[in-house]
Amino acid sequence: GIADAGPLRGELLLVEDELREGEWLASDLVGLTVPGMGEVARVVDAPSCSVLELGDGTLIPLVSDAIERVDLDSGEIHVKRDFLG
Repeated sequence: GIADAGPLRGELLLVEDELREGEWLASDLVGLTVPGMGEVARVVDAPSCSVLELGDGTLIPLVSDAIERVDLDSGEIHVKRDFLG
């Protein structure tokens, strides 16, 4: 209930219905596969954007220039390899 929300005071909480097109919960992205590169181990909030950290430590910025599409149904995140180098 509301009494249990004390530790969350001041935190930004997104309800599923409030997510706009092109937005995902970080928890939805962890465990997804970037084909040919690996699995998302965690999502890190960097100063300018969020970053996907793969199991091998590879970092991928969560920006439209780097991400082609996120497909939650197939469990894959497709990246633009030419942008990543």
